[in-house]
Amino acid sequence: MLGKKTVLILTEEWRAKTATALKERILLEDKSIAVIIICADELHNQPLVDYLSRKIKVNVNASRNRARFMNYLSSKRIDVVATTDNTYKGTTSYKRMENILTRYTPDVVITLGLSGVQETISVRDKNGLKLKVLALLDDFTLNKQLINSGLDGYFVENETMKLELIASNVSEDKIEIVRLPIQSYLECDIPKRSATIALKLDTNKHTALYMIKSGDKEYKQTIKTLESYSDKFNVLICVEDNVPALECAISERMNVVSGRSEIGIACAAADFIITEPNTEAIMTAFINKKLLILLEPQGVMEYRAMKYLANRAMLCDTKYKLGGFLNNYPNDKYNAFAEKGSVISDNEIAKKLLEILNS
Repeated sequence: MLGKKTVLILTEEWRAKTATALKERILLEDKSIAVIIICADELHNQPLVDYLSRKIKVNVNASRNRARFMNYLSSKRIDVVATTDNTYKGTTSYKRMENILTRYTPDVVITLGLSGVQETISVRDKNGLKLKVLALLDDFTLNKQLINSGLDGYFVENETMKLELIASNVSEDKIEIVRLPIQSYLECDIPKRSATIALKLDTNKHTALYMIKSGDKEYKQTIKTLESYSDKFNVLICVEDNVPALECAISERMNVVSGRSEIGIACAAADFIITEPNTEAIMTAFINKKLLILLEPQGVMEYRAMKYLANRAMLCDTKYKLGGFLNNYPNDKYNAFAEKGSVISDNEIAKKLLEILNS
């Protein structure tokens, strides 16, 4: 944008929380930078189809369905480096990307996911734009479908991903290990006891925080299991934008936390965080130095993340394992998992982006 350093974050819809967190972190470092988030799925929307679906009251949402299908295909090929063609195609998605880059004139484009990567690189190369295209891989294991020879760099969470990229012929100097960003409200540095009192919980009990991700449908059994241990633990349920999970938690008379301030305090009060394998909740546990309990994964990437994190988290992928953990807690053997989980990179991605913008 005219007169301003500009970062454009191109994200798939389901990675939007990472995009929002990254924007916040950049602006905390330098408020003068313009940061724009674009949903990459919208490059492929079909106005006529969407219009007709509204008329007949059938939710088609072609762009979202396409994104889900592409992610499904990608998950089937995660161990294979994609054969990419970065030539300009002239189709709708390429024209839309050309309009976006012309309008915002970014200095850096950060991609989150597969959608829109080829369009961005092809438009840059076609028009000779002086911008860097960098991929933030916000998973804990590598999906090789995200490798593209036109990318200028990769941000990854761990050394294993870095070594896999190098083995896939990505130059080492293009790879940076960083701390995956979460929104600042999820980091609460008030003392645990103070947070417990603020939430009007029993200070003589340990506190369990169950973070339910958006779109998750496997929460009912976990909520019922936690409810059966409510005499032993303070149980907090964080649902954010998952309305069915909220209704389920309320029907079970669970203690639901909502709103940024309350969720942040809940993170401080928790002794351990329970979640399906998703980046935001995992990083929330690690950054707050909480014991992480991982539930049954949904999909190939979550399964691989769980396998990779086996020495940094308690794996409770069945109701029996979760019940066993709750029966045995507290136990000194769990401390090692919390300590290993809290060992994360102190390399802030926002600071690396500032270095790139100012170079």
